[in-house]
Amino acid sequence: MSDDMPSQTMTDSAPENKHAAASPEKHAATTPRAVLDGAHAADSSTFAPAMRLLGEQSRADVRTLYGVLRTIDDLVDEDDPRAPERVEALERWARGGVPDSPEAQALSQLAERHPLPRVQLLEFCRGMRHDIARETIADDPDFDRYCQQAGGSVGIVLAVLLGATGRDEADAKQGMAAL
Repeated sequence: MSDDMPSQTMTDSAPENKHAAASPEKHAATTPRAVLDGAHAADSSTFAPAMRLLGEQSRADVRTLYGVLRTIDDLVDEDDPRAPERVEALERWARGGVPDSPEAQALSQLAERHPLPRVQLLEFCRGMRHDIARETIADDPDFDRYCQQAGGSVGIVLAVLLGATGRDEADAKQGMAAL
């Protein structure tokens, strides 16, 4: 995180949850929760072995992305009253607005190094809005759409963050749609 980036305090960020940092006291109290969660939860996730294969900067960027999206998902899943405003802030940023939440600020910094596919981040937000509204899944096409929004979009953003461009990015999108 850069020194000039405004940060939220821990109490202004995501609620404590199973993905929370093991020892937040080791970090400055102003570090956005999205980064703290990503720094620890990604290492204990199912893709932790693959994380060890990445270079230091790529690993840090994946942790940040994971922390941002995990934080938003947890806010939504836990019915946190801040969830709608945080999803909205992420949507505004993805549409070209200023980063005005810890998650949007973290993504904005990632976007300085990577051409993050903002359309896919908007897809993720649509999936989160689906959950906030407690919409039901009516049929198989509706289920496929929700899976793409809530999960497939994340895979595409990750693929791009890891360097997939052009044909590789198209293959990632096709692969995520096939899942």
